[in-house]
Order: sequence, then C-alpha cells, then structure tokens
Amino acid sequence: MWTFRIKYTKLGRIRFISHLDMVRALTRALNRGGIPVAYSEGFNPHQKLSMGPALPLGYESTCELADVTLMKMLAPREFHERLAANMPAGLDLLESGLVSGSSPRLSDASSACYMIRLGAGAALDNAHALVREFLVRDSAPFERARKKGTSVVDVRQLVADLGVETGQDLRWLRVEITMGGQGTCSASEAAQAILKLPPEKAKCLRIMKTEIRFGGRPLRIKANEEIQEEGNFKEQ
Repeated sequence: MWTFRIKYTKLGRIRFISHLDMVRALTRALNRGGIPVAYSEGFNPHQKLSMGPALPLGYESTCELADVTLMKMLAPREFHERLAANMPAGLDLLESGLVSGSSPRLSDASSACYMIRLGAGAALDNAHALVREFLVRDSAPFERARKKGTSVVDVRQLVADLGVETGQDLRWLRVEITMGGQGTCSASEAAQAILKLPPEKAKCLRIMKTEIRFGGRPLRIKANEEIQEEGNFKEQ
C-alpha cells in the first residue's frame, strides 16, 4: 500500500463545517473519484485517511493536510486530477505527492501560523503598541472556560512569532502558535490576550491559517521525481 499526502484549502462558507464533516467530505471526494483507498481491518473498517491538526470551527485555511493510503498504486498526476475534480467548493486541492520515508508525521506539527483580520476601533488603531507590549511580557495568563470549570494557559509561552501586516487597506495580526507537549491555544485566544479583547469580540474575528510547520520549518510536499530518486517512498 502507498500513502499520498494532500494539501487543500478550507475557504468561504465551508469554514463552518466541523472537523468530522471535513473527514466525511474528503471521504466522499475519494469515493466519487474512484480512488482505491485502503481500509482498516476489524469489525468496523474505515478508510485509511489521516487528518492533520483540526481546524477550529469558523476558521479558514490555505494549508490543511491529510494522508491517504491506497491499496493500489495510482500515478501521482492521476491521483491529483481524480481527487481535485471531486472536491466540494471551498475545499480546493493545492498539492499532492507520495509520502517518503523521511517525511514527518502529521502529528509531529510544531507550530501553526495565522492571519487575523483586525476590525475598526481601538484594536486596529493600537495594534502595533499592543503587540510591542505583549512581546516584552514574561507571561500572559489566559483563563479558558470549560464545561467542567476553568483552566489557565500562558499564551505568551505559546506565541513563537507576532507582528502586524498591512495591505489593501486592511490590517492583519500575524501570529505563530506552537503545538506539542507544552500544549497550545487557539488563534482567537491568542488574539484576545494580545489585543485585550472581550471574549465575544475575539470569537467574531476573521481568522485564516496560512502555514503548518514541522521542526520550525514549513512542510514541503515532494514531487514524485524526488521520491523516486530517494528510493524510500512508503509502501505499507
């Protein structure tokens, strides 16, 4: 069996579907494309589809990832064309390629980068000052409300990079949030702590994930020719 890695978008109205619905949408696209996906064994077999880090409801993304394991090899171009033709609107296939033996696991993601659109008012006017103030802090405790109570997370320790970008009469907060053993936070939680926003305003921010990093580096999906030269693509 062989594994393909795909990179796709989640844009527009489809940003309001859940992670589980995303899995179902990809499953249907693979079925409609006649792609020979491998199935797990056991009482309730399911497609061998491994998703990247879950995207919070309402967020958009240009860098969603998933691994698809096939029971029968397809030419990389044929795989890409079949899947791209059957993806629903908003889920556009950007890249695909065979997973090599040196490729990182999707669960090993070290950080994610987001662009957060800033609205009018104090948060927009004072964005640069608020970012500078946040960066010099040693800690930024954030109280996270849960059904079973509250917990406190130090957002400052989770923000690896931060800045403000301006373009086309818009201003964006650029933030890189670490992931892994020390935990993580959502982009809206980070924005709430950085911009000192009330929870109801933070939840309404327009947020787009732009990159997932592994070991501090952007993920690069290798072309088929590179995999053949390495001679170590994953046959499972």
